Amino acid sequence: MLFRNKMAYLIYLTIGNIPKDICQKPSCHAQILISYILTTKLEGMPSKAGCRHALINLFHSCMWNVLGQISSVGRSELVMMSGDSVWHQCHPIFAVFVGVETYYCLL
Repeated sequence: MLFRNKMAYLIYLTIGNIPKDICQKPSCHAQILISYILTTKLEGMPSKAGCRHALINLFHSCMWNVLGQISSVGRSELVMMSGDSVWHQCHPIFAVFVGVETYYCLL
């Protein structure tokens, strides 16, 4: 996605145990857009290897900032209702998808 001449990756969140045929249909709303990560080329760095490592570290830092708050939910119990209206103690497994499609949008 393009925001003010900046490229961004889209981050979607879903629960990991949703069947694939439902999860892959946008009309089922099984995924939710939670964030954008702006991209950069770090053109001022002299070393390609250093630039690559800096980009990797930047990406992981951004993902930690976005997902750090919900990571504790997967480790602790959470009371959730199933499809048949029965309450269960759950340890939800979240799956994150970083969209690589390019969308053009001007703000």
